[in-house]
This record gives sequence, structure tokens and C-alpha cells, in this order.
Amino acid sequence: MTPPAGVYLENDLLKAPAVKAIRSAHSIRVLLEFYRRRVIHKRKDRKGKHSGSVIMNNGELVLTFKEAKARLGISQATYSRCLSELVELGFLDIAELSSGLHRQATKWSISDRWRRYGQDDFQRVKRTPIAPPFVKKREDPKTRKKKNSAIKYDN
Repeated sequence: MTPPAGVYLENDLLKAPAVKAIRSAHSIRVLLEFYRRRVIHKRKDRKGKHSGSVIMNNGELVLTFKEAKARLGISQATYSRCLSELVELGFLDIAELSSGLHRQATKWSISDRWRRYGQDDFQRVKRTPIAPPFVKKREDPKTRKKKNSAIKYDN
């Protein structure tokens, strides 16, 4: 499937406090790449008028590090920081987590949590990279506990 010729951004998105909170230009470029990969279906009401849009491939969006490096020219560390920032601000959510084994990539969904950013009911989500199962867990010298990679949800 050929990607669309352009990227559609809502006015609400451009004026949102969450967009102003983005710290890195690379994060904006990664977000735009995810928006470029979505497939939008425009719904019509009974009279044939436009009544909203639905992302048809939400939860199936994939952007691997190799693709990000080739398309955006960013390092793996930068790409990982961008993903963490976009998840924390509510632009992206992990739909299906992969550890990188068997050449399976993590599937992402575009989220609307950014609309509630800065408000009391904003659901804060932290993304921590998951290490493959064959990687030896390291001990944190301060707490003497083994570091465990997981996704942490703060309410």
C-alpha cells in the first residue's frame, strides 16, 4: 500500500499544550512519521456529509528503528527517547509489545490522551524499553535490586 501524499493534522493538535511540551524536534518528526503511516477513513452520515474520521490501521502502525534511521536519520538512542516522550505526552500507545525476537516489531496506536494533557484527569503512562529475555538483568548498585523492564502506568 502506498502512503498518502501528505499528512493531515487537526487544529486541536496544533494548539494543544502537549505539543508545546514536546522537548525535541526529533520527537515531532517521529510523530509526523506515525501520522503519515495511518490510513484514515472518512465517515459520512445518511445525507452524504462528512461526519468524522476513523484511523483504519490504528494499533497496527509499525515504525522500526531501521526505518526511522533510513527515513529520519536518527540514532537508536534518539528514536527510543522520542518514543518514550510521545507515549508520556499521550500521542502514542503501545498496541502490541515485541521484544525484537523473531523479527517482530512493536505495533503502535495513535492515542487521544494528549487532549487531556495538563489536566487532573490526564492518564500518565511511562514507557521503559523492554530487554530481550536472553539479556542478563543488571543489578542497581543503589538499591541492590535487579532492574526489571516493564511498562509502568501512573494514575
